[in-house]
Amino acid sequence: MQKENKWKKYYKEKYPEIWKKRVIHYGFTEYHKCILALLDAREGEQILECGIGTGAPLAISLANKGIQMTGVDISQDLLELCRKNFHKERLSVKCYEI
Repeated sequence: MQKENKWKKYYKEKYPEIWKKRVIHYGFTEYHKCILALLDAREGEQILECGIGTGAPLAISLANKGIQMTGVDISQDLLELCRKNFHKERLSVKCYEI
């Protein structure tokens, strides 16, 4: 039981800092382009992203194509940053902590 609590704490507190730096450093990669192509999402469709994090770059790219985004994440800090990132882009997203 204690091991689970350590991992949960790590993903809620430490991982967000790592992820924020990673997104700034790497940005939109070939991996993200491949995911977008595989999804073949169309305007008006809905997508649930598990582990939405900051929303960048994938969820924001999808929302810019007219996709209705919903995201869940374990980190409240990342969800707040996600909401801010979407707001900056004048996009809407539904975010939920799990």
